[in-house]
Amino acid sequence: MSSATHVPETYELGQELDIRDARAAFRSVGTWQLIKDSYTRFRYGDGFTSSRALALQLCLAIVPLAIFLEGAASVLVHGAARRVLTQTLLHLMPTGQSAIHQLLSHTTKAAQGSGGIVALVFGLVTALVSLSTGFAQIQRGANRIYGIQRDRPTLQRYTHATVLALTLGSLSALAFALMVTGGPFGDAMHANGFWSSTTVTVWTAIRWPVGAVLAVLSITILFDRAPRRHQPARSWLGTGAAIAVVLWLGLTLLLALYVTKSPTFGSVYGPLTWVIALLFWALLTSIALFLGLALAAQLEAVRAGVAEPALANDEEHDVVATRVRRRELAPRTRRPLDTDANAYPPAEQSLPNTASSSGSGR
Repeated sequence: MSSATHVPETYELGQELDIRDARAAFRSVGTWQLIKDSYTRFRYGDGFTSSRALALQLCLAIVPLAIFLEGAASVLVHGAARRVLTQTLLHLMPTGQSAIHQLLSHTTKAAQGSGGIVALVFGLVTALVSLSTGFAQIQRGANRIYGIQRDRPTLQRYTHATVLALTLGSLSALAFALMVTGGPFGDAMHANGFWSSTTVTVWTAIRWPVGAVLAVLSITILFDRAPRRHQPARSWLGTGAAIAVVLWLGLTLLLALYVTKSPTFGSVYGPLTWVIALLFWALLTSIALFLGLALAAQLEAVRAGVAEPALANDEEHDVVATRVRRRELAPRTRRPLDTDANAYPPAEQSLPNTASSSGSGR
């Protein structure tokens, strides 16, 4: 349950907010104060709980999807293209490559054997189900950050999540591929003779800005469609989306530096290094996403006149404490005892006369 304050819908107040209103709100509140209030809203809106749940679903979607892509490439394309995909995946995790290479080799052999296509399709379905569940968790987390306690009905919620997963999930995956895997992909394309040096240079120059624009666009639309409310203009939500992308890139860079430069990370986890790194990355990605949403929500709350990001710390705002307090203050009424002797007949009169009844029956 969220204890973040409810954000009034500025649309109902006759205000259609855009990027200019967001800048004005930034100047009126102050950047540092807005950052602190946004983090408070994130924390009291169960942001960490939502981030952990989303991170789990991301991992359950990424691993089967990567295995599906490797297996599909081994069946549908020739050897050079398959080597490009394998080298790209290996470059993403400098440590623990032997375990990843063994997993990919096993996937390739299994896909080419009997029943391999069925297994790949099952992996793809598993990835899509996990991704849809993740987008459903984003809806739930967005509602809590905005102070909304009730989600959409179950069928509507998961239908909406599936549509978001197929559309925005694909757009986000493309942005991720351009910014994170774009470098290893370009090197692999050049090493296998598909691209020239000039093509790699152009690719390196355009992949970052294009990927950043796609990431901000996809997250902006997600912020617009996820909560169960009427959102402001997308130019307003783009502020929170841009902050989320910047945080995500910064946290991803710090994690990559730690994994590659730390002398103990790979030795401690051994072949599980890539699993631990993926778990960390998914959690940091989820935290960055919900922090950006919390900033957009706090901006709108300030504009609507609700400056406090969390409910007051007293029993009046605690649902459980309020119910207990009402029970304690309610007058205790007991049922009066019936003193009439006729109301309680003697025990021998209340029991049936079994002897007479059995005798009459004969």
